[in-house]
Amino acid sequence: MNDRQKTRWLSISGVLLALIAAGLSAALLSVHVSGSADLGILASVCGDEGSGCDVVVNSRWGTLPPSGPPSEEGEEKGGGVPVAALGLLYYLLMALWHGLIGRPDLEMERLHRGVFLLNGLGVIGSVVYAGLMLGVIGTTCALCMATHFLNLGLLYVTWKNGPRWMAEGAVHPSSRLLAAGGLLVALIGLAEWRTYQVWKLTAQGAEVARLKEELDRFERLSSDFESFEAVFLGQEKLDLDVRADDPTIPKTDGNFMSLVMFSDIECLSCERFDLFLHDKLLPLFSDHLRVTWKHFPLKKHPNAMPGAKALEAARLQGKFWELREWLGERRETLGAIDWLEAAEANGLDGERFLADMESPAVMARIQADMRTGRKAGVSGTPGIFHNARPVS
Repeated sequence: MNDRQKTRWLSISGVLLALIAAGLSAALLSVHVSGSADLGILASVCGDEGSGCDVVVNSRWGTLPPSGPPSEEGEEKGGGVPVAALGLLYYLLMALWHGLIGRPDLEMERLHRGVFLLNGLGVIGSVVYAGLMLGVIGTTCALCMATHFLNLGLLYVTWKNGPRWMAEGAVHPSSRLLAAGGLLVALIGLAEWRTYQVWKLTAQGAEVARLKEELDRFERLSSDFESFEAVFLGQEKLDLDVRADDPTIPKTDGNFMSLVMFSDIECLSCERFDLFLHDKLLPLFSDHLRVTWKHFPLKKHPNAMPGAKALEAARLQGKFWELREWLGERRETLGAIDWLEAAEANGLDGERFLADMESPAVMARIQADMRTGRKAGVSGTPGIFHNARPVS
């Protein structure tokens, strides 16, 4: 293979690697905008319901700068630009470089160094985010990892396709090509930003429409309390298999109403409901509301099952709610928790705690809760039941 053929194949390889990575970044951006892992044909790459991709992209590290931790009301403080959007722009730039320029003349060595430096910074960013996934978020996104490996390939291609001598008088890239490339970059950046805004507004519009439909239904029912009461009481009471040793709050005596919640320690909606429960519901019922916790770890939350095992192991030592509060403060980094340290921090017998987490009895109890929940129609969390009737 002569030098010209080698240059051509390197340029083609660079374009293909960059375009594949750009396509994956666009898919991740759609996950960020929609807040869910609806990846279509790519869903199988990310596992059940795109779980890892959903968790990583929608974590506080999914934007640059990162979003702040949840407020006391459970709302996450806004972050900056989605990392997936920055990745999409970066890979499109690399595709343009390898497609339009490829291998520059030696007179343009500084330009090549600048692109190689940009590519190197991109690889450093890939290493940092891979470390965040493994060490902080506690799960990996297969599509994210694929883009990081493609980025390494791009760095190799950019290095190998370095400057060379050309025929006298032929400078590549020419000033005209550079100007056209700069204009194209600006147009691509503008188009990407406008597309992102459209996606975001579309997702928000769909959510607003859904909430409006629910609000209209609620208003129709609440305008006629008897109808509202009839709808709720007309629902069949369900057998929720509440055990005497299930975690409950508070320890009520005498007459009480019951609330059973199927919950997931990694679920943000569950955390918001927990705040509502303690701030509004329990005071409203003057401590005559008995709340029972049931495990329902969702597949799309990779740290939910280990969290459920830990909570169940803590229940066996009478420390369920203490560990529940401790884990709730660390919802964003559950995958990085050292369970022995968690046990010691909450006054638990560490060796017994770790052994219980892996015991068949603990897993059997969690699975029993999940079967009860599915039988009662629970598909997401939190699943709430008031006096054995489902609450929408």
